[in-house]
Amino acid sequence: MLHYFLVLSSLVATIFAENAKDFDGMRLEFVQTLWRHGDRAALDELYPIFESNWTFGGGGLGELTPLGMSQMNDLGTMFRRIYVEEQQFLSHRYVGKEMTSQQCSCARFNELQEKWAGLPEVQTNRKKMLAMNLKVAALYNVTENQATFWPYPDAWKCQRNWFNETLYRELPFYNEQLYREALTTFAPYKQLMEGHFVNSSTVDGIDIAHETQVIQSGALLNELFDRAQEKANCIKAGRNCISSVKELHIRKSQPVNIKDLKYLLENIKVTDEYVFCAPIPVNFSYDCDPQIFKCRKLDFGYKNSADWVTLELLCQFDVPQLTFWVQRFSVKDIVSYATHWFNSENSKLEFAKFKFINPTLENFTIDHLNPMPFCEKRRNRCPFVEEWKDTDMSSGVDILRKDGLLATFYVDPTWVIFYIWHKRFPDDV
Repeated sequence: MLHYFLVLSSLVATIFAENAKDFDGMRLEFVQTLWRHGDRAALDELYPIFESNWTFGGGGLGELTPLGMSQMNDLGTMFRRIYVEEQQFLSHRYVGKEMTSQQCSCARFNELQEKWAGLPEVQTNRKKMLAMNLKVAALYNVTENQATFWPYPDAWKCQRNWFNETLYRELPFYNEQLYREALTTFAPYKQLMEGHFVNSSTVDGIDIAHETQVIQSGALLNELFDRAQEKANCIKAGRNCISSVKELHIRKSQPVNIKDLKYLLENIKVTDEYVFCAPIPVNFSYDCDPQIFKCRKLDFGYKNSADWVTLELLCQFDVPQLTFWVQRFSVKDIVSYATHWFNSENSKLEFAKFKFINPTLENFTIDHLNPMPFCEKRRNRCPFVEEWKDTDMSSGVDILRKDGLLATFYVDPTWVIFYIWHKRFPDDV
């Protein structure tokens, strides 16, 4: 009888894998691994170290340093040795169906922070932090918003690993005592963020400490349990269910290799969202089939991540939600895109959001689309998506397609939004 051995773990999974010979009659079927990133750069610039100083390893602010890259490379080498070469659990070449990744987000955390703001323990620690901010801001000759001058704890902690001599040379006030004071001042607040309260933390009948710890770990534990249960059910049914991921984030500071990117997109099915935060060469437009994206969202969040997206490709994307976080398209391009939608039968698009600096509605000539001013009898003022539920789009103009589908062309100081009203009015109560 075949026995299955499921491993649900962090890095300690390697202990089981390396000693698999001790489990006679069992076969490794599933591994969950958890790890944090390696050594990274500071999240913000802080004199005398700027983003340009952090690019010596190919990274930048918040990115891995050469040491961090080496640490991740060592981790990957170890995984490959154990799971590819020794256990032959994974293929020698990457196969999307064999692996999946997931990020956990916890929306209720902000709600808890609002509730705990009035607790004496929180207020005491916050006063100490604000006093420290004022002290350090004065040392840096910062005269505005001194109380919220907060980048230094993270910046110093990262900078001293690589530029400690520079800090001592360029900052007359910098010393070990000041550094330790900053860390010890912020440490209690970080502990509160993790749910470690010394005194009672119950507010409105809610145990903030307990809820925070549940939120910090609960989503992750649920994810691990769900994945393990899914795999166990698949094994019982004789199927391999790990063939897709919910989100795929591609993050890199250096240009992505086109061959690798194409292989990745062709071998991983993404059900919800692609997030491109890496420079992608322009000539990728010749290799990319726009119909490969069968997801709900496409996000382009890096300054060169959308350089390959031509107007022709944009019009061929069959994705409900499109967001370009950097200005990629011209006025003429955006008008052409709206025109293409107007003359098409695309009923899937929900919105296309384009970053644009200081746009005005008058810049966009759309008379050929028969634009109409807002009318309360035609649609609601605010859309029904979470992102814009409080955004009044009555200043935009409406476009009515021949099949009755309504769109709004809306601009604000930094965005051009083409929104489709699949639902025009709120549901009856």
